[in-house]
Amino acid sequence: MREFRVEIPEAQLVDLRSRLAMTRWPEAATVGGWTQGVPLDYAQELCAYWADGYDWRRCEAELNAIPQFVTGLDGGGDDSLDIHFLHVRSSDVNAVPLLLTHGWPGSVIEFLDVVGPLSETFHVVAPSLPGYGFSAKPTATGWGVERIATAWAQLMDRLGYDRWFAAGGDWGSIITSALGAAAPDAGTLIVARVLQGASLGVVPLGISIMRDLLPPGRVGSGIALMSTSLGVGGAVGLVLGLLVGSVVGSLFARPIGAAVRSLRRRLNTDDEPHFEFLAQ
Repeated sequence: MREFRVEIPEAQLVDLRSRLAMTRWPEAATVGGWTQGVPLDYAQELCAYWADGYDWRRCEAELNAIPQFVTGLDGGGDDSLDIHFLHVRSSDVNAVPLLLTHGWPGSVIEFLDVVGPLSETFHVVAPSLPGYGFSAKPTATGWGVERIATAWAQLMDRLGYDRWFAAGGDWGSIITSALGAAAPDAGTLIVARVLQGASLGVVPLGISIMRDLLPPGRVGSGIALMSTSLGVGGAVGLVLGLLVGSVVGSLFARPIGAAVRSLRRRLNTDDEPHFEFLAQ
């Protein structure tokens, strides 16, 4: 286990701004509002803000103000990944560890505003999912929900925590649910939450995982799963799941495409968002 600091080279930021400036825009949609995705004028305003108004160094400083670490975890498999995580120990002698798992599209940045308040009562641990943020990317298949849950149990054990709470949203909720089987002796209370507009396969998959993985009669882990209404976002998620190889290549080369895709996926609303939503 080693300490970690975020230090993005300036050359990468310059390259990002250059690619944003070279964005080629399509024609506007024939209907107004958000019914067909992010409106062109909003996307253009977002692009200008990201290139000239957004302060990555501020975000970087906020991350580096929180203790961060990287450690190798194998999740019970043959290959190990370097997993990045936040870890803030509480000054409360009676504090209980709390494991937070983000979803998609997301990162541990989502937890920056709550780490401080939570650390007054909990020892907060927030890992980045494999392939997300500053965690290493898998080079082969196999890093599914169950394996990630096992890796999280390994992480908590490595940190010296044998009893802990856990919570997650979106895919983090499914992984959190699987922790009941990955760490059945940890005496964990598991609170799982599926975000509204989750992909069509997420809720059935989560329920299936809980039925298949939780030992019969096991009550040591409490699971609360909030169901979700599934709409257009779910259908889009299903399509992306079938075409992921095609979509990833195009979004990777075009940062504004990735931005508007993630923005629409996270909002799941027809209300126009404010740029403060993107401040982090």
